[in-house]
Amino acid sequence: MTRSLGDVLEALRAGTVVVDRAGAVEELNSVACRLLEHSREAVLGLPVETLVEPQHALARIARKVLASGVAISELEQQIERRGGERTVVDIAASPLFGEADAALDGVLIVLRERSAERRLELLEAERERFESFGRI
Repeated sequence: MTRSLGDVLEALRAGTVVVDRAGAVEELNSVACRLLEHSREAVLGLPVETLVEPQHALARIARKVLASGVAISELEQQIERRGGERTVVDIAASPLFGEADAALDGVLIVLRERSAERRLELLEAERERFESFGRI
């Protein structure tokens, strides 16, 4: 059984963006669309800088990986959302190499949302504090 790249990316809980060797968005999953507040159709074929501001870590990392062929990650990067809300993500980018010639062919970017995870950590810490009051 052969699965399409789109089906595999959709199965992931992390946001994923595939950028081609020219720096254009080739594919992204629904989690990335939600985090970046763009529809898939609106950004396919456009420069990666269309997803975020050009100086944002996501665009900067994608360009560095395209230039170097080396994986890069940056933790706890903020993405500003509409209405001024911000979400925190970890960004990891890995080079993609062509099957035929093994030349650098693009970048896979993975966005792992930290905002929801951080809220859960805070709730757990609060629960533990309340439990400790019961033991005093």
